[in-house]
Amino acid sequence: MRVARRWMAVFMGLAWTGLVWGQQPSTSPSKEQAAAKTAVSRTVNPATTHEMKVTSNGLPVPFATVMNTNTGQAAVANAEGVVAVPLWGLNDTLKIQSMGYEVVKVVPGPTPLRTVELPPATFEIEEVVVQSNAVAAGAMTMASVSSVDRLVAKTPVLTVETTGELLEGSGQVHLQMSQQGGISPVLRGFEANRVLLVVDGVRMNNAIYRSGHVQNAGTVDPFAIAQTQVVMGPSSVMYGSDALGGVVHFVTRRPEFSHGGFDVNGKVLGQGSTVHGGWAGHAHVMWKAPRWGAVTNVSHRSFGDLRMGSWRAHGDSSWGRVPWLVERLEGRDSLVANPDSDVQVPTGYSQWDLQQRLRARIPSGYVDVNVQHSTTSNVPRFDVTNDVAGGTRKWAEWSYGPQERTMVAATASRSVRGQAVWTTMASYQAISESRIKRRFGQDWRTTQLEHVDVWGLNSVLRGQRREVSWEAGLDGQWNGVTSTASSLNLETGAVAADWTRYADGGSTMLTWGGFGSASRSWGKHTGRWGARYSHAAVHSTFLDTTWLDLPVREFNQSKGAVTGSASWSAKWTSQFQTLTSLASGFRHPNVDDLGKVREKNGFVLVPNDDLTPEYLYTAEQGLTWSLRPNSDVLVLQASVFGSLWRDAIVQANASLAGDTVLVVDGDTARIQMNQNLDRAVVHGGRIEWSGRLWPKTTFRAVMNWTQGRGLDEDATPLSHIPPTFGVVEFARKGSMTRWSTSVRYALNKAAEDYGPGTTDNLQEALPDGTPAWATWNVEGSMRVTDKLEVRLSGMNLLDLHYRTFGSGISAPGRNFRATLSARF
Repeated sequence: MRVARRWMAVFMGLAWTGLVWGQQPSTSPSKEQAAAKTAVSRTVNPATTHEMKVTSNGLPVPFATVMNTNTGQAAVANAEGVVAVPLWGLNDTLKIQSMGYEVVKVVPGPTPLRTVELPPATFEIEEVVVQSNAVAAGAMTMASVSSVDRLVAKTPVLTVETTGELLEGSGQVHLQMSQQGGISPVLRGFEANRVLLVVDGVRMNNAIYRSGHVQNAGTVDPFAIAQTQVVMGPSSVMYGSDALGGVVHFVTRRPEFSHGGFDVNGKVLGQGSTVHGGWAGHAHVMWKAPRWGAVTNVSHRSFGDLRMGSWRAHGDSSWGRVPWLVERLEGRDSLVANPDSDVQVPTGYSQWDLQQRLRARIPSGYVDVNVQHSTTSNVPRFDVTNDVAGGTRKWAEWSYGPQERTMVAATASRSVRGQAVWTTMASYQAISESRIKRRFGQDWRTTQLEHVDVWGLNSVLRGQRREVSWEAGLDGQWNGVTSTASSLNLETGAVAADWTRYADGGSTMLTWGGFGSASRSWGKHTGRWGARYSHAAVHSTFLDTTWLDLPVREFNQSKGAVTGSASWSAKWTSQFQTLTSLASGFRHPNVDDLGKVREKNGFVLVPNDDLTPEYLYTAEQGLTWSLRPNSDVLVLQASVFGSLWRDAIVQANASLAGDTVLVVDGDTARIQMNQNLDRAVVHGGRIEWSGRLWPKTTFRAVMNWTQGRGLDEDATPLSHIPPTFGVVEFARKGSMTRWSTSVRYALNKAAEDYGPGTTDNLQEALPDGTPAWATWNVEGSMRVTDKLEVRLSGMNLLDLHYRTFGSGISAPGRNFRATLSARF
């Protein structure tokens, strides 16, 4: 049935594309085009402006920005790409840009300039864009309305194996890892279901995202990504629930059109790494025609068991080492010696990623169909291998089963009377994940399986009227959660039912919302503001009473949330800019908060349908200073923020139907519930120096710090708060070669600064906490021919042993990686 639903969604998307694609474009000017020309003529003064059209592959680029770099004057195109540009001098330079396209600079002189062609951005996983929530664009539209482009930090990336390496390379995103296949980004001290993941405008966060650590970012193919956009700070106005710490938006390659005829090009790539003995292969093909384009991506990655570093600068000779392995010999679990205790066994896994994307022209717009599928082998959960119970190993097996993600998204975008662009996206996702566990010395292996169906629809209208850029939209998602569990006896083959992770009668979550935002410029000042209302309803039904007999079997919750944001940016001089913002974010309680019953260490967590959304209120001040006007010789970017976290959802003692204890599988356990209890403050900042030492040599240095405490008498430290971390990097780019050398670092995290409970994994650190660390890395690439490129990397060259804060697995030791790619 699930397979049928997936293929039904695929066929629906393809059918919709075929219907719209079949429309023949009009050869005569449309009403929308006529309206666009009329709208432009109303605002153009021929004596002081010049009309120009911005296009790409024959299609208009709506709301592209044209700036005169000498005078600072700027203009924004309308929905048809037509812009009224202030007249320029003979030596002036025009910079034309739009998100998703290469920046074009022209010196037109006295020559009339009627059309400017923007080539689509060809990042080739070369870029991670980190930006403030005050200048970020919407999830679907991906169009920047900010003229403060220096507040957007762009980071080149040479070689990657996972999406985690893409994020880590920015120097502004901390990663938590519990296993080699686990990537949990931390933004400003928030993680998991308090950070929103997005791929190609579709929310990845679903109803069972938990508050601890999640691994779902690893289900996106790093070789298919064109750009990774990281939005720091509360972003709920544009993105909705969960965007407290920020947003990580993965943007894959999009299809292109040809100017005439049919064209096919592509790339094949092979990669090998020494630190785990694994390899990766990738191929993509781009099909281009005048009226349609398509992209096909296929990737396979295989990771062996991960080796840790051997240089133990922290002074502990045993931390992280794996002296013993579990093997089942003649029907019995046994401990056998690990021939190399620096190899973390078991950590190996493999993954397939497939994507097919198709885009077709329609009158005044396009239709895009995006199909993605990702699946893994079992992913061993390494952080539990050292758990002890009764004086011996607790677990003989603990793995996440195959993590599968299927997505189908169909998008239609077109101009409306030349005044606005209307974009609508319908999406379907099928997510399956499982937990496979067996206690040491026992024959029964338990498998808990979760399947989530997610249907989504959002529609956004954005436009420009005089000096005001605006955007408004509606969005909604429905999540259906099916949770099953079974146990298998390895000796007899018997199968029995077991305790499910979520409500065995099923759970649903429905969210919907509406939002609007606008921006206006007054000379060198720009104001932005926006608001959103969102509503969520969660329902869970518990049926089986074998392990736990709840006095209440059905739980329902329905709550709304209001959020808003405002910012002000100013360009005080040609060298100094500032950005001030106030923003709020929220997170609706989901099925993991409401529909999960779990017993651990004598406590049993039961649902609470009185939960309300948690809120984050943030004030931020940013600045950018450059040594010379319009120059990157030396640039300073800095920002500080302070946040109030209200009604934070935490686990605490409670009662259910008058009872404070429940009998769980024959044992008495104290009842606890998720409750809105905590208030806390989080504050921090970032400073980045970047510059150009020589014409082809650049440098950057980034440092991030975050602190968080509860507003209780003890000022309890918050979980997920990383120590100060950053990167220092030098890079050189020639005509045929590129190379960079960097030092990534983090300061120590003292044990007394860890959050309560086990979220921060203090048991996986040293008794004093997590030691400071720094790694030296060198990367380089060379174009052998126009079609052939070689990339070489040496990571953690000093072979340092370390663990990043909160992680349950040691970081990779010295790693040499080789990548060979060929274009055709």
